[in-house]
Amino acid sequence: PQTQNLVLELSIAQNIELPMIFQNIPKVERAKRVQEILQRVGIPKMADRIVGTLSVGEREVIAIARSTALDPPILLLDEPTEALDPAMTDMVVAFIKSDHVLKKKTVIIATHDERVTKIAHTIIQVKKRMP
Repeated sequence: PQTQNLVLELSIAQNIELPMIFQNIPKVERAKRVQEILQRVGIPKMADRIVGTLSVGEREVIAIARSTALDPPILLLDEPTEALDPAMTDMVVAFIKSDHVLKKKTVIIATHDERVTKIAHTIIQVKKRMP
């Protein structure tokens, strides 16, 4: 999404857990998945931070992490690194790549960021057609 649709009053862990609550996933399984996701993103010690206190880039990372909570077979990401500094971009690229490799997901990313295109198996360039 163009906005992350995170609940600013909740913690990082609670935001990641939220879609699993709506799917009636048992609490023990939710806690396990949240910890796994936080570990893969590289922020396990930030679980209790309130999302409203995070930077825009940090929120983007949390939104991407949350998008994997229900283990979807396909991830659609629109400019996932646009608001990120280089270090966070590297973290997100590593997360996307590892999730794709480890979980065999199809990942479709709209981006202008060459660091993201470097991990792609297939690149489709869309160009404006001139009349």
